[in-house]
Amino acid sequence: MLRLPFGQGFGPIGLDLEGRDRVRLLLEEYEAIRLVDYLNLSHEEAAGLMDVSRPTFTRIYDKARKKMGQFLIENSVLEFSGGDVELDNEWRHCSSCRNYGSQSRKCIESSDFNIVCDHCSVELNKSFPVQEEREEVFVVPCTKLSSSSKVSKSFAHCNSFALVGTKEMDVIFYKNPFYQLESCPAGGLLKFFREWKVKTVYVREIGRNSLDVFAQSNIQISYLPEGVSEFDDVLSFIKEECKKEV
Repeated sequence: MLRLPFGQGFGPIGLDLEGRDRVRLLLEEYEAIRLVDYLNLSHEEAAGLMDVSRPTFTRIYDKARKKMGQFLIENSVLEFSGGDVELDNEWRHCSSCRNYGSQSRKCIESSDFNIVCDHCSVELNKSFPVQEEREEVFVVPCTKLSSSSKVSKSFAHCNSFALVGTKEMDVIFYKNPFYQLESCPAGGLLKFFREWKVKTVYVREIGRNSLDVFAQSNIQISYLPEGVSEFDDVLSFIKEECKKEV
């Protein structure tokens, strides 16, 4: 799944943005930068995740790097918009309760569907998610993108993650961007979790490599009790753990 940016773009601090040249970074170009320069994947691995050929990915990446250079050197305004992409979900940001969630593309395209926040019923922002400070989340490795999922025994190669809000316990299921790879880069996974402001990861088992990487971060690892494998049971367990901290 393509990872949308949390803001609309960037501009030079201390300068008037009005009338400045604008550099438009397409969504597939943004994703290429994220996968290679941020998550440290190879061009071959990133091309596989974006479902394009290696030469096509290289062309996308080269264009993105040139645009980033232009933006930095010329003090332009960088905007995220457009591109040849297809999203599994349409992401929306609520300006009222700051919930960051998604609606299915089918619902978004329906003319009689009113897009409102599931949490506070305020109409969701139909533009890119605005740059707002997000709450921390808990993470649970899952076997599928559903609340009927079980906790995955394999942390690094699970199909998806459940991202659980630390305040309201709202849940977003998100595909693990590394599960298709033969070797999951623990450092890249750590950066992915930092994007989501992850506080704690709840696991059944975790490999030594991943454990060593997380030991150097502020992200905690918590082991689930034996027999707790259904996601609903895990959610109940997390809620009880939160009550103990209060």
